[in-house]
Amino acid sequence: MAEKILSITCPLCGRKYDKPVKELFEGADMICPLCGVKLNLHGHMWQDIQNEIAALGGATEHGSAR
Repeated sequence: MAEKILSITCPLCGRKYDKPVKELFEGADMICPLCGVKLNLHGHMWQDIQNEIAALGGATEHGSAR
């Protein structure tokens, strides 16, 4: 089965980049490959990511998308 990919929109530069769902979990540190801003998935950002993963048909266990 193909790896699930989520398109992430950088909150600073507004451009989109792809990230494997398996790398997205609460507290994950991410760096936008386009502008270099460092992000930490928590709070409303993590809730938004969980909603997007659910829309892809991915399960989240105990608050993580692993």
